Amino acid sequence: MVLARNYLRDKQGHSLPKTSDIHRYVWQEFDINPDSRYQLIADNLAVLRRYRNQADYDDNFPLLSAIATIALKRSQEIISNLNNL
Repeated sequence: MVLARNYLRDKQGHSLPKTSDIHRYVWQEFDINPDSRYQLIADNLAVLRRYRNQADYDDNFPLLSAIATIALKRSQEIISNLNNL
């Protein structure tokens, strides 16, 4: 998520990779932080990535409408948690 990436860059001064590794890097930086707020962001980013990969690579995506609703909720949680860091 762009906001999580920008948080690391703008608020914490991270030098971000310019490759496709950026997704893993952003998730990992939130995941290794012991603060539970960072852990929640990492968890939500991981779920969103799984959904995105499923949408990109699976021909069949059961319950797409329900998953889209869940993805929006998780995205909103990430934004809220970023705003509260």
